[in-house]
Amino acid sequence: MPFDRDLADLHDLLQRADVLKGWGPNAVFRREDRTCINFAARLAIDTTAHVRPAGTQFDEATLELELELSNDDGLAGVQVCSAQVLIEGLNNAGEICRFALHFDRHEPSQVANELHAHYHWQVGGKQLENQEFGTVFQMAGPRFPWHPIDPVLLVDFVLGHFYGTKRADLMQLSSLIRYPRILYDSQTSFVTPFFADLHQSLSTDPFVATAYWPALCGAPT
Repeated sequence: MPFDRDLADLHDLLQRADVLKGWGPNAVFRREDRTCINFAARLAIDTTAHVRPAGTQFDEATLELELELSNDDGLAGVQVCSAQVLIEGLNNAGEICRFALHFDRHEPSQVANELHAHYHWQVGGKQLENQEFGTVFQMAGPRFPWHPIDPVLLVDFVLGHFYGTKRADLMQLSSLIRYPRILYDSQTSFVTPFFADLHQSLSTDPFVATAYWPALCGAPT
């Protein structure tokens, strides 16, 4: 995929949609046999659509992503895929309030007691390690299965869940027509093969277990 061009298009589109609050540092480079993408941005979010502690003010989400792709075809080429989404605000007492999401690619060779989908979202992560929680529990799980992501898919995820009206503008306004085009390219590269592989696991009789959705046990022996 032409990540340099897509990032340039994404930057322009987010500016036009009046949703971009910060950009970078971003880089696309080759290291040995891998294409490496480091992405960071700050996006405006809808502050009226969320439950929050009284008096807490926030208006943006910070996004970071690290992606490394080898020369292998399809999802076999995804070697690193990790992302963070962080929303910070201040309450009336001047205390920092945080919400965070962590996205990760789990290495199957690493032993885990809990269900670890190969690609998954998790509430919290390291961004909340030192946060004061008051009366709220912060658990390690669940880890929600998901497809791998690139910068466009990360931005679309955040806007879709935290600023739906802006995503609708990006999808529908003729002046922003390039957005659904680059989104389609990213979905074709990462979403389609994920669900194609998952479908293949489920379409056998009996269906087989898959690391993409580890709750599937496969046929008992």
